[in-house]
Formats: sequence, structure tokens, C-alpha cells
Amino acid sequence: MRHVLIIEPHEELAAAFEQVVASADFTPIVRRHVQSLSDLGVTPTTIVVRIGHGDISTLPPDRPPIVAIVSS
Repeated sequence: MRHVLIIEPHEELAAAFEQVVASADFTPIVRRHVQSLSDLGVTPTTIVVRIGHGDISTLPPDRPPIVAIVSS
């Protein structure tokens, strides 16, 4: 199973990202914030975050690739 971590504090946008990820046959994991990937219970294949709306500074350097979405 391929899991995608979505870090998004806004409920409506999180739900939209979740639907897009699920439609691509990935399993979305939605969180408002993440302190540690080990807290998830699974290792995501990718992390999706909007620039300026999710803090990824605490994640280790060996984390999965990040897809950063720009917002204005």
C-alpha cells in the first residue's frame, strides 16, 4: 500500500487534497501538523505540504520526498 502524508491545517483544503490523492490510488494520511514520522504508524512514500502552511523542519533528512504546493 502506498501512503501519502498530507500536512494541511485547513480542513477544506485537506479534504480536497485527500480526494485527489485517493483518486490516484494512494492512501492519504491527513494531519494538521507532524512532529515525527514514527507517530504515523506507517512510512509514507511522499509528503504533500503547502509552502508556509505546514512545518516540516522537524522531519529527519532521510524523510520521503516532499511535494510542496505554492499558494498565494
